[in-house]
Amino acid sequence: MINIKNLTQSKVDDDSVKNVLVKAAEVMGVKSKEVAVVLVGENRIRNLNKKYRGKNRVTDVLSFGADGGKEELGDIVICVPRVKKQAKQKGHSFKKELTILLVHGLLHLMGYDHEKDKDVEEMEGLEKKIFRALSKKPSPKDEG
Repeated sequence: MINIKNLTQSKVDDDSVKNVLVKAAEVMGVKSKEVAVVLVGENRIRNLNKKYRGKNRVTDVLSFGADGGKEELGDIVICVPRVKKQAKQKGHSFKKELTILLVHGLLHLMGYDHEKDKDVEEMEGLEKKIFRALSKKPSPKDEG
């Protein structure tokens, strides 16, 4: 189950968010886990980043693993203003940037990180695998 809480004034397509996470979970072999996506502004993400990571700055995405429950994977917190800014800087859509951050956050919840070079390569490889799956169009037999 995917729960989405939008604490911003920006419109975000909940179905699109859910589709990204469902497909990414399928690719990673994750079954029936609860994930919460919280969309926030810059002040809130700065405060969370300071409190939990000791970094007093705005970031694009934070992931918080669940405390125990087998059914819960955790929370992905995304800064919507940062999504907009990064999409513009990279010359692509808000939806594409949001997808990138959702996948990145999900992989963090699954225990992947990018602290060491070998970890960066592994995480980037998984991200590419998920993005390939997301970009595939369903065949007619898959739709019915």
